[in-house]
Amino acid sequence: TFVVDAGIPVWMTLGLHLALFFCVALLAHMVLVSKRPPANDLTGFYLWMSFGGVIGGALTALVSPLAFNSVAEYPLLIVGALLIWPLLGPDTVRGRNFHEIASLGLVAAFISVVVNIPAIRTLVMPAEPGFYTVAIAAFALASAVAIFRSTGLHIFFAVMSVGLYFALQSASGSLFAERSFFGVVKAYPSDQGRFVVMAHGTTEHGAMRTSDRNGKPVPITYYHESGTIADTLFAAQEKIDGREAEMGLVGLGTGSMLCHRKPAEKWTAYEIDSSVVSVASNSSLFSFISECGTDTPIVLGDARITLADEPVGKFDYLLLDAFSSDSIPVHLLTAEALELYRSRLKQDGMLAIHISNRYMELRSVLASLARNAGMVGRAAIFLPPEHLREGEHVNPAEVVVLANRESDLGRIASDSRWQKLEDEGTTAWTDDYSNILAAILRRQWD
Repeated sequence: TFVVDAGIPVWMTLGLHLALFFCVALLAHMVLVSKRPPANDLTGFYLWMSFGGVIGGALTALVSPLAFNSVAEYPLLIVGALLIWPLLGPDTVRGRNFHEIASLGLVAAFISVVVNIPAIRTLVMPAEPGFYTVAIAAFALASAVAIFRSTGLHIFFAVMSVGLYFALQSASGSLFAERSFFGVVKAYPSDQGRFVVMAHGTTEHGAMRTSDRNGKPVPITYYHESGTIADTLFAAQEKIDGREAEMGLVGLGTGSMLCHRKPAEKWTAYEIDSSVVSVASNSSLFSFISECGTDTPIVLGDARITLADEPVGKFDYLLLDAFSSDSIPVHLLTAEALELYRSRLKQDGMLAIHISNRYMELRSVLASLARNAGMVGRAAIFLPPEHLREGEHVNPAEVVVLANRESDLGRIASDSRWQKLEDEGTTAWTDDYSNILAAILRRQWD
């Protein structure tokens, strides 16, 4: 969530975060070392230290998702580290004056703030990008205060950073913000209120024109009728030719795809995050479900489990739309998962997979999975023209479609904008093996 899209390469932003986290962790360990008791009392010391780790882990994993509507524990950790800074003496680091180190921290933090200024100018995705900068700035101010040996002012800046964080939160303009164990889901206005956008972390999951509130909404973002995701559905619908059909959607989003349905189709949506269901079902925010899918069952739970409960050979068309977030559910993109999806498709069914992702390249993973499974596939990247991208909030989308035979792909098999899915030698992911780092590096090298 904190790897913000401010025009900075992901490796640089991630590197800044890791460097900051390293400094905070080092500071905490330095305090522990400076307070270490004599050997006779070390057992109790390490026991309490371990107990603190348990409490911290429980607060982060169990309490934070319920207490905050944003990922606040990481910034608060930084602020907490600032508060314990005065516990260190000025010469804790042997052979080097502590103030020299603080000066280096100040310079590094100042550079970080300057580099990240674009995120302040574009506070449409408000809280996280803004507070990222505030947290770094607080670190810089604390460094400056350490140089001047002003503990009281140092604590003042740490407390002020917390206040700035919540001020940014309240000024963010979000119409809805809720955090679950799967991340932060928000709905917020965009483009002077012409659109309402749903986002998970820093990634859009759908949007709707506010002018569509009084009628059937038009799917936009990744799901526009001219895009590749809709194209896979239209190809399946042409094959079905008006007969009754079962269609599945893994990853509800705003429910945009439901407004492409035909009268004889029965749709079922699968979603793991109850917060997403809450936003998508709120007709004051998005009306795709209320206008197009009131009879659509929404099955809450992990798709690997919920799909396993469905009959074999149920679906004519299955869309997996769960991989565009900042963090992907790897277990849904393994050989075992593909075998499950395939078994729930009819013999001539189509499996469409939305793999747009800013940080990871996933096409080659699917190519290797398809090779091992003996399936055929096509891939396409939709780049909307400027009038759609700027005026209608239509987003680029990368999609892979798989089937048992070439004929099962329908017209996509001969469509020039769809390329054959070529195996590039990437090792197929399984429940026992995946390589996220390689996927990130491939995206950076694209």
